[in-house]
Amino acid sequence: MNNKLTTLIFLIFTVSASAQTLSPNRKYPYRELSVEPALGTSLSSAMGKPDIQLSALIQYSYNKRFSILAHTSLLNGFNTAYVPDVKQNYTLSASQKFGIGTSLYTNRTSSGFFLIGGFKYQAYSGTLENNQLPEKITTETSSLTPDYGLMYNLKSGRKKYYFSGRMYIPLTDGSYGAIENANLEFGIGIKLK
Repeated sequence: MNNKLTTLIFLIFTVSASAQTLSPNRKYPYRELSVEPALGTSLSSAMGKPDIQLSALIQYSYNKRFSILAHTSLLNGFNTAYVPDVKQNYTLSASQKFGIGTSLYTNRTSSGFFLIGGFKYQAYSGTLENNQLPEKITTETSSLTPDYGLMYNLKSGRKKYYFSGRMYIPLTDGSYGAIENANLEFGIGIKLK
C-alpha cells in the first residue's frame, strides 16, 4: 500500500479518536442505522454540462467510533460533451462500494471519514453520422473496473430526518488527493434505528 495513503488513513483515525476522547458530546443524536438518498455531480463536469448522479448510502454505526457503509450510485448519460457528427445512444455509469470509517461529533453535526472500495460499471454507445461516409458507424463499449477512495460524510440535524452531504475522492487513477475528480452529493438522511 502506498505510504501516503497509509499515513492519511492513520491520521484520520487518530485525530477522530483523540477528538472524541477529549470532548465527548452527548447532545448529538446517535444513529445506529440510517439511509441517505442524494443527488450529486462530479467536480470535473463543472466546466461543461453537469452530470446528475443519483445515490444512496446505508450506514450502520457499530458504536460512535466505528461505522460500516454501503454506497450505490447511478450516473445518467444525458449531459456528455458535444462531439460533432456523433449521436450518443446511451451512457451509463453505476457503482457499488462498501467501506469502514469513524465520525467526529459536535452539537448539531456529525462528520464521518471513510475508506471505501468496490466496482464501477461503465457503458457507452454512439453513432457516427457524417454525410461524407457511405454508412453510419455505431460503437459500443463497456467495462467493469475497481473503484476505491476516501469519503467525507456530513450529517446535520437532531431529529429523525436530517441534512446529508458527502464528498467522494477516488484514488483509482493514481493521483492521490485529486479534487478535480471528486463527487459531491446532497440529500436527506433518515434514521431507521
